[in-house]
This record gives sequence, C-alpha cells and structure tokens, in this order.
Amino acid sequence: GRKDVAGRLTSEIYHGLQKFLRYFNTIGELELRIWTSERPPHELCRLEDFLRQRACVAFDTNKFELAQSPDSRGGIRAEMLRPTLAQMPCSKVWARYLEACEKHWESHDQLLVSLLSDLSGCSAEDGAALLTFSRSASDLFGPVDMAARISRQDWNATRPFALGAGLLPLLEGAVREVREECGAQQQVRVAVFGGFGITAAGAVRLGCAVFLVEPRQLLRAVHAQVLEDNGLVGVQVVDVAPQDVDVVVWEGVCEDTLLELGHLSAIGDLLRACIAARRPRPRLVPGRCRVWATLLDDRLPRIRGCDVSRLERLRGFELAVPRRWPRGACHIEPRVVASSDAVLLWDLELDTLGDQPPNHTVRSSLTFAVQSSAAVSGIGFWIEAPEPEGGGRPRAQQAPLRLTSSADIAASWLACVQSVAPRRATSDGSVILDAHLTLSRIWFEWPDEGRAPSGKFDNLTSGTAQCLPIVPPLGKTLLPPWHFKMLNDHVRNHMYDSAISRAVHAASARVGRGKVATKRPSVLDCGCGAGLLSLMATRAGAGAVCAMELSPVIADIAEQTFSVNLSEQKHHHPQTSISTASKIQLLAGDVRSFSTDQVGRHDVIICELMDASGVGESLLGVLAHACTFFAAPLAQVIPCKLRLSGGLGYLALPECHGSLNFAAFEPFYFCARRGGPFSADSTPRELQGGGIATPSPTLPALHTGPFASKNLNRLRRGERWDLLTFEAAFLEFDIASALRGSAMHPREAEVELVVKSSGVVNCIQWCWSAKLDEHETLSNRPLEAGGLHQTHWHQPLVPIGPLAVRAGDRLLLRVSLSDAVGQKLSFTLRPAGPGSCHFWAQPPPAPTPNNSQQAPSPTLPPEPLTEMLASWKTRWEQACAANTALLGKHTRRGDLTGLAGLQQAALAIVAHPRLFGCDPHVRDRLLLIFFGLSFK
Repeated sequence: GRKDVAGRLTSEIYHGLQKFLRYFNTIGELELRIWTSERPPHELCRLEDFLRQRACVAFDTNKFELAQSPDSRGGIRAEMLRPTLAQMPCSKVWARYLEACEKHWESHDQLLVSLLSDLSGCSAEDGAALLTFSRSASDLFGPVDMAARISRQDWNATRPFALGAGLLPLLEGAVREVREECGAQQQVRVAVFGGFGITAAGAVRLGCAVFLVEPRQLLRAVHAQVLEDNGLVGVQVVDVAPQDVDVVVWEGVCEDTLLELGHLSAIGDLLRACIAARRPRPRLVPGRCRVWATLLDDRLPRIRGCDVSRLERLRGFELAVPRRWPRGACHIEPRVVASSDAVLLWDLELDTLGDQPPNHTVRSSLTFAVQSSAAVSGIGFWIEAPEPEGGGRPRAQQAPLRLTSSADIAASWLACVQSVAPRRATSDGSVILDAHLTLSRIWFEWPDEGRAPSGKFDNLTSGTAQCLPIVPPLGKTLLPPWHFKMLNDHVRNHMYDSAISRAVHAASARVGRGKVATKRPSVLDCGCGAGLLSLMATRAGAGAVCAMELSPVIADIAEQTFSVNLSEQKHHHPQTSISTASKIQLLAGDVRSFSTDQVGRHDVIICELMDASGVGESLLGVLAHACTFFAAPLAQVIPCKLRLSGGLGYLALPECHGSLNFAAFEPFYFCARRGGPFSADSTPRELQGGGIATPSPTLPALHTGPFASKNLNRLRRGERWDLLTFEAAFLEFDIASALRGSAMHPREAEVELVVKSSGVVNCIQWCWSAKLDEHETLSNRPLEAGGLHQTHWHQPLVPIGPLAVRAGDRLLLRVSLSDAVGQKLSFTLRPAGPGSCHFWAQPPPAPTPNNSQQAPSPTLPPEPLTEMLASWKTRWEQACAANTALLGKHTRRGDLTGLAGLQQAALAIVAHPRLFGCDPHVRDRLLLIFFGLSFK
C-alpha cells in the first residue's frame, strides 16, 4: 500500500512539474517583463533547469506506471524534458575545442569524440556513433544539397546569384597576369575550390590545366560526370589541390553561411604548404573579401490584426544558425532596425591566410545605434560582389555602406541572416553584439551570452541602450520554416478571413430566427495550429469556437495566444458583457478521436489542412468525420469543394547560359531525364508512382514518399519545367456533401492525357483549387500556368519514367486515393491503346516456336550514375538503421539522461558542423531528428 501511495505521489509531482514546464514553454514578453521587474532574468532559466531536472527524477522513479496509465492532464510530455536549444552556444563549443587541441591525441577523430562527450555528457560510444551518422548524412546529401543550390541559380537575371559567374572576369585577369609574367607558352595551372564547376569550365576554355578540389567522395563522382557530359576533359577532380598551381579560385562561397563549406581552411593549408616548400604563392580569385553586418528584426508581424507571436517560441531564435537571405512570396522580410551605417565585419585579403594559424579566431564587438523600443532578433551579414582591380574606387577608400531598407541587402551579392535571442531596446542608444570569425564559421551573440553560462543573461545593458529579452531562451522544439511562411501568406489569410466572416454572419441569421437576439453561432476549427482562423471567427462574431489541434506543443501555444487576443478584444470593446464575449475551447488531439459529446454540434466548420498535394494532411478524412459528427443542422463547411488537375511534364536543372549542362545532378534534385525502363531493352506495361510503397519500375532518382514539392513560381516555364500534355481534371471532391452523409474517399478516376509538345516526361504535375465559398477560391496553381496569386504552397510532383513522348501521343493515367485515411495519391500510367504512344511499344508476347519477335530498342540513353543511386539508397538505409538503434538504446528503457546527452551532442555538431567534418546542411537533419515536432 505504501508503494502505491508513493507511486501516486510521484505521479502527482511529475504532472505538477510538467504543468510548470508547459508554462515556461509558452511564456511571452509581457510575463517575462513582469518577472524581470522583480528578479534577475537568469533566475527564470535556473528555475526551469531545476524543475526539469526534478521532473526527470520523478519520471525515472515512476516511468513504467506513468507510461501504462496516461494522465488525463496531458499524459507524458517527453518534449518538456529535453535540454533547451540555448545550452550549447557556439563560443562554448569553440573554446572547448581550442582547449582540446592543446592535448595529445592519437587521431583527430578521437579528439572530436572526446569533445562531444565532454560537452554533452554522452558516452564516447554514443558520441562516435552520432559523429559517424552525421558524417554519413553530410556525404550522402552533399550532391542533393549541391543540386538544390544549382536549382536556385538564375544566370539570366540582372544580379547573378551564381558565384562562379561573378568570378569569371577576375579569373581571366589572373590567368592573363600569369602568362605575362611566365610567358604565353606556359600552361597555367588553376585550382578551383568548391562551386558548380563554372570557373573550372571557364579556365579550360582559357587553355588552363584545371584541378577541381572536392574532398567529398560522392560529389567528386558527380562533378566528374558533369565534366564528362560537357566534354571538359582538361579538368581533374581531386580531393587535395597540388602545391604547384598558379591560380587558386574560391568558388565555394556558401549562400547559406558564406564560409561553412570549409574551403578557406583548405586554401590556408595550401598556402602554408607553399610557404614551407618555399614556392611562390598562387594568385587568388577573389583576392579580397569584405563582409558587412547590420541589425535586423525578422519576427512575425501581426497577422490580420491578431498577435500570433508566441508561436515563435518554436522558431529556434536561440540557435546561432545562419541561413540565406529570404527571397520570394510569403517569406518574413527582415527589417533593418539599426539607425546607423552598416558595420564592416571582415576585410580579408586571401593571400594572408597562409600567415595565420589553422584555428585563427577573430573576436570583435559591433556597435549599432538603435531607437527606443526597437526589437532585435537577428543580424544580417553579406559579402560584396568582387570586382576586377581598376574597376572602380579602391575598396579601402570606400565610404561606409549606408542601408535604408532590407531591399538594399537583398540586392547584394550573397547575403545571410543569423538569429539571436530576441531583445528589445528600452531607450535610445547603441547596441553591442559580439562577432566571432574563424576560417569556417561566422557567428554573433549578445556579450553576456558569450561570457556567462548558457542561457543566463545577467548583464542586459549593451552600450548605452538597455536591451531586455523578449522571450527567455528556453525553446526545446522546432517547427519547420514553412509553418511561418504559411502564417505570413497574405492571400491565404485574406481569403479565409473573408469566407469565415460571411459564414459566421450567415449562421448568425440562421440561428437567430425565432430565438433570443443574443444567440450567436458556434464555429469548429479543425487543426487550428497557432489559432489564427479561430481568432478570425471570434472577430467575425462567433459566440463560441471549438479549436482542435493534433500537436500538444502547438496546442499549448494556441491556448496562450487565445488568452492574449481575447483580452485585447475585451480591452478594445469594454462594453462587451461577460455573457456575450466570445469563448474558445481548445481540444488537443486528433479530430477523428473525439465524439459528439466531447465536441458538440457547430454551425460553421473550418479547416485548413491543405498541403502541396491538396490532401496530404488528411483534409478529407478530418472533414468527413467533422461533418458527420460535429455539424449542426444547415451547417456550412470551409472549404466546400476541392479539385485536383494536372498532367505529364518535366522538371529540369538550369544550364549556365546554355553552355554548362548539369544533367548529372538531376537524379539528386528530382528525377533524371535519361535512364529508367526506356533505356533498357525491355518495356514495362505500365508505370506506377505516388503513394504506392515502391515505384515500379525503379526510377533514376532518390525520391521517396508519396510526392515531392517544388516552387514552380521561381522557375521559368519552358526552360526549367512545363506540362507536355494538355491539362486534365484528376479528382473532384464535394466536401459539403459530407454534411449529408456522403463519403469522399476512397476515390479513383482514369483520365486520357494528350501530348501537346514533344519531349521527355519525368513527372506528373498537378495543382489544387479549394472553393472556400461562393466568392473565394484558393489555389496553388503556378502563375505561369494561369494562377492568380502566389501563395506559400509549392506545387506537387511525382517522378515517373522517364518517358520520351511525341505530340499527339495519348496515354491513360489512373489516379486513386485509396489509403485508409485519404491522404496519399497513387498513379498508374499506360498507353491509351496499341500504337497510341510512339516511343512506348508494348512488349511482345513470350517467344514461341511460331513467334520470334524482337524486343523494342531503347529510346533513352542510360543514366551513367545508376550504380551510385542504388548504393546511395543502401548506404542511407544503413545509416538510418544505425541511428535508430542509437536512439532506441535510450528510448526503449526511458533513459532521459542518455537521450539528453545525445541531444546536446547533436547541438554541438549543429553549432560547428565543419569542425566535426560535416557540411552545414546536416544541421536541418539533426534538428529534425532530435528536436523536431514529431520526435518523442
């Protein structure tokens, strides 16, 4: 009996502590201001750390009982017991690394494993396994990241994004100088570090011997294939540059981080080797780099008059992770808040790299003038476009760079943004941030963050302006970036706001007939997220709103968001009585798991669960359940109809001015336009793709999952993508019919597609249109395909084939939505009839004594990287299995200490990926695995 009492007491303690931790996870600026008015801010971080440790102890004491009998107050919220994102600052990792370098190690990997163990408390075995996984992910996804970078280039624009194109004039000048000095007959030797191979191709055409330096094994193989495809036989792809080169080109400036691909360190090693061997130093292109910086505020603005800023607790401001400057529709545009000139952060002459030690570090304090109440949530830094010498005023004599808006930075050559923990200046004056520079990393932090233990901000005075934290650095979970683009989608928000307002007014007229005048309609919001649509309903006059959210983390945020905004509404409308004020009920869980008794019946049902495919977030299943069990008589549902339409097309990578073909990267970008079943002697009877378990036959691609999505609005139609068939309607769903008991899935249709333009098909493309009401129709149709608006939704594609087609060909496409929850589209493609597709001859029957027909000859060239693609998939499956086993070792037995050690080790790699031999793109993968919304 005493044991049962102790167990119940421990459970009560755990759930009580969890309640406090939930509060810390949602605390906003107002609550933090109240806290800091009476006690030092760092005590809040200490208190959270103390309560989290006590909750972990209570969990360890009674974890089996807690797991077997979930508590009605929210069950076990394991994400609350994670370490915070702010516990592994960049300065801490770098300082420990420099200390470790002073000791003797048998190998560099031994140093790194020991560093991970020392920083995080994880075992050496776990640290070694995590390091192996991170490096495998870095190597395997190197070609994928390079293909994505190529896809973002626009060589025909007035401002070239491509680094290589901007360096070609400087390369030509350097080669000319070498020939003038050494004689025109001597072949100039050029080493190119990083990039797409553009300067390597330019050097070959100048008659140089070229070495493309690429330490990553898979990327070396793909680059070699690009060179072969383009006939550039004068380029050697090597992992280390030879010492006797005449010109060194740094093409690998990273558009996300500037330095983190590690090429400057490799160039420094080469220069030091030249000095040690007493060789002349090579000429460097570019010879000089100047990096500027200024203060930014890139927080969410008020959306349709609603404050949803608490959701930014899940944005990861505490992580000093750089990213490329946001461009395009729906991105949150950073706002320059410094009232002073931009600060010159770094003026580096590359030929001095050989005079610096490998771990050379520069730390400086940057001072910016700000006005009172200015919020600082990030810092923008950018690199000037290189210019040939003599092409203008010398750099050293230029005046300070004055910025009037973020558009000035966006128009620069390469610009990045790094978040910092948001703070607000409470007076006019100057704000100081510390900048740290190494040859493989630039990072910024508040001075007290770099000098005090993680998460403690005792000294809040920066310069002459006092800066108070807007939110405490206690974040533990990250939302994907698209979530914030969605909230900033003005077209989506406007259309939903208008449709909800009309629906609530119409419902008010219905429910008010013959009843008390104060009777107001009720609204059900399925998948409320941050709560924006629910708040729109209250503003439109809904008397009650039932908001339902699957994720408990987001539901916590929504609960506080509702409280803040309803308080604002009461403040602005004090005449509203308590009885007539809008009320919002929040239910955390799957809509389909609730009954009518729990939710009630509602006059308006709203839902925004459309993903790029239209149905991938269970829109149809959720609305079918809601319309059946939660709809009042004469209820209205938003959206009321959904239509999918599309055809067969292609998606390709751009060519550099039509002279450099990147087809070798296409399997890593989406799907190749060579190889596949039609490059073999046998012809398939049909092609399958989409939501089926395994595409049939095997694709020359790395694609997995029911579909891929690409932003076709940023790609030129006819050059990068197009439909080769006339568009046809795939499926139509009358969602409003679910109010009358009709089923929306499973659903299947077969459409005939007629080819209008000859070419090579490698995908099925489609878009959706959601009819919200009689006045508003929301769609993700691309602008160049007749779309009226740009939204945050990309366009869905399913790789298939590839298949050569000719104008006039006819094919049958079967589209089915047959999975249990109605969120995966499957496709089957075949000729419409014998001879209807010129290049798709049906395979002959099996040979018999009376039948000696030959199989059709291949119609497409083979994919030269087929073996690499097959081994890639095997290697990634093995890496994922090893990482799953690593996590399972701790999660199976509820070992919170071991799991927290792994999570902190992952944060150390996120802080300095190049330090651990990883590319910066590995950050997103590690953060998703260890701190994503779905990680339990």
